[in-house]
Amino acid sequence: MEITTSAYMPPTKYMEEFSLRLPYFFLTLVFLWLSPDAIGSVEKATNLPRFESGIFEGLMLAVDKNMNLTGYYREIQGEGVTKTCSFYLAGKASSSEIGIVTWNQEVMPGTLTAKAASLKIKIEKGREHPGCGLVLLPAISTGISLDEIEKASWLELQRITSDRAYFFADYMGIKKLKPYVIKGDVVGVLSKRGDFLEVEFLAKKRKIRGWIKTRDAEILVPPLSISR
Repeated sequence: MEITTSAYMPPTKYMEEFSLRLPYFFLTLVFLWLSPDAIGSVEKATNLPRFESGIFEGLMLAVDKNMNLTGYYREIQGEGVTKTCSFYLAGKASSSEIGIVTWNQEVMPGTLTAKAASLKIKIEKGREHPGCGLVLLPAISTGISLDEIEKASWLELQRITSDRAYFFADYMGIKKLKPYVIKGDVVGVLSKRGDFLEVEFLAKKRKIRGWIKTRDAEILVPPLSISR
């Protein structure tokens, strides 16, 4: 009867093969060690709410590709004799909760938090902005929620500085359109081309889109002084 035997493997050869398989062995142990809860927490961390351009009740918010954030809040109450609260804000969207600067006549610090389909804004002295004492809820000092109304593609917000800025059909500036915006209006910038900005303006009953001259608007930049 013929008896077969396995080939003899020198100890050095055996150890070399074992050392090659060792990293895979440890990787298997690590994978088995990770519980479903640990894996779930990693997935949850990557799905945290983030800031995106859009309309959140009375707030227009724009976020550019570098996560620079500009906003404009405006709320009107009453009929006939109305009360208006408005202010601007700016910040850096480095996390889901950030510090912001808000201003109108004075600058006041606050925080902005991204939620699922909403934002939470907190300004300790928010009601001291002009007109806001009778409009903003006292809860602004601890944080109020603003629901998302509509998404947008704005890169930034700009304020109109000319008495009257007309819309054009394209960035060539040849065909002037009937609609125009006036000094103090805020527009959402969609793109820039040469001496023109492609913008959207939220009128009372509709949204106006077109091109305006860059010289007719300015970027929202907070003053240097901060109210304490």
